[in-house]
Amino acid sequence: MFYRGVARDPQYWVIRRFLDNSVTNHDDKIGALALFLTNWNWMKYARTGYSMKEVENAIERAVGESKHLMVSLRGMTLGTLDDGRFEGKIRRVFWIFARKERLIGSTGASKALHALRPELFLPWDSKIQAAYHRLHPGYWPTRPAAGEQRCPGVDRMDVCYGHFMRQFGSVAERVGTGLVIRNRHPANRFGFSVFLTKAIDECNYRRWTDEKPW
Repeated sequence: MFYRGVARDPQYWVIRRFLDNSVTNHDDKIGALALFLTNWNWMKYARTGYSMKEVENAIERAVGESKHLMVSLRGMTLGTLDDGRFEGKIRRVFWIFARKERLIGSTGASKALHALRPELFLPWDSKIQAAYHRLHPGYWPTRPAAGEQRCPGVDRMDVCYGHFMRQFGSVAERVGTGLVIRNRHPANRFGFSVFLTKAIDECNYRRWTDEKPW
């Protein structure tokens, strides 16, 4: 099972339950997101030397700056994005988080947004990014930029993330917009709702990050 090989994954479910709880206040949500990111990618934060408070402040600014866009995306799921009308908003929200490169970055942005809105935003990591750049318009072999892979000629990672979301939006539309594998996913036994975005991320992780066949 996926969980036996990924020790960090239980953290995801703990944070999801905490963020979904109606009694969790704003400050606690910011702290939980910072803890989630710094534990998930502890090597990055050990290397950069940023304090937990600095990460919390960056997340709080991003949450505040993106609030109006997140409200405008209320009720949207990955399966309702295929027509492309909302790609611009998706990109802008993502860039608000990702532009804080060393404090959050493109991987952290996707994970934070997924934790906040798991029915809508897809997480990715550097290996998944590199794999799906091949499908983006005008792709040729990627090069490092600001410490991350991106398509040459693309100035900002939000362009690539918009393509990534659109690709899987079409998949989600065909599969369905609700919860999936209700009776077969290990997390269901513990009362967790498994969104399609989470299932897609697990498939991507196994294929591109863990380099195992589907």
